[in-house]
Amino acid sequence: IKPYAEKILIVIMPLLTDENKIARLEGRDVISKLSKAVGLLTMITILRPDLDNSDEYARALESRAFAVVANSLGISALIPFLRAVCRSKKSWLIRHTGTKIIQQIAIMIGSGILPYLNQLIQCLSKNLDDEMLNVRTITAATVSSLAEASAPYGYESFEVMIEPLWRGLKNHRGKALAQFIKGLGNLIPLMGEENANFYSYELLKIVRRESTTSDDEMKRAVLITIEKICALKTIDNELILKSNISESFFKNFWSRRVALDKKITDLCINACYALSLKIGTLEVILAVLPSLKDESEPFRKMSLEASEKVLTSLGCFDLDDKTVNRLLDGLLYCFQHQHLENKQTNSIILNGFGNILNNLG
Repeated sequence: IKPYAEKILIVIMPLLTDENKIARLEGRDVISKLSKAVGLLTMITILRPDLDNSDEYARALESRAFAVVANSLGISALIPFLRAVCRSKKSWLIRHTGTKIIQQIAIMIGSGILPYLNQLIQCLSKNLDDEMLNVRTITAATVSSLAEASAPYGYESFEVMIEPLWRGLKNHRGKALAQFIKGLGNLIPLMGEENANFYSYELLKIVRRESTTSDDEMKRAVLITIEKICALKTIDNELILKSNISESFFKNFWSRRVALDKKITDLCINACYALSLKIGTLEVILAVLPSLKDESEPFRKMSLEASEKVLTSLGCFDLDDKTVNRLLDGLLYCFQHQHLENKQTNSIILNGFGNILNNLG
């Protein structure tokens, strides 16, 4: 099969980014079997010329293909190659692609990277201070993916990345800053209690400042970070109250415009639930209540889902009678003002009624 390996890869690699999940799995399967048939050296020889391709799409395909090869033939076999690519002085594009390969390996293999975590971090160690912004940005995103894949283990391996990430938070803006926020945000769950509380408080200051952004990437980073920090049991409740993050969250994210974007909406609901674990049910429900009677149906639905998630998990024992009456009134309003028959919304409303009535006895 060796003489035809390159032509097979040209045909199959685009499947790795296909919208259809089955097509992506078939593409991985073919590349995996091809890797085992022709060996690592042949695969590297075929794929290497495109490492510094000026087309970002081609490099993205390269990184996914190498991740499949690593999964099939073992990460340890590919580490010497990754080390050389991530430290290449020939072109920043090569360093960028090498870093992206490690990110794709983390996404694909998950916790299976733990035995190789030290070696993968060593490959990335200098790239957070790279002269090129694109390389620094993808490295921060890769650290985030590695931390997410290895959680809740591996903090010792990441210690060398804390200082450059911290510097990056102070020196970057925009999309690059979003990746540095996610990077440190994903490392906090791996830390001990003292470090986690210190970095959480400092990171929440930056998150609060960036909450006013109109950039979707930054919005996602802010919401994911709020959820990660507030969901941790090791984080002190007083720290969250002191940071005033809840006020900033409801002011900047609880809006009609956000409710129109399904992906951001889901992140908002998760962040709202995580906040309720720290600041209490009453504060969250009081913040959400007014939007249950809003003119915008998507906004009402977002508020409904958040209320239902909080009440299902925490109950409504903390709510006073006045708040319970307002909540029931809001649920009735939602039920009566639906423009479309929506079984999911009806189910959420009925669950909300059920939870309140059960808790009231």
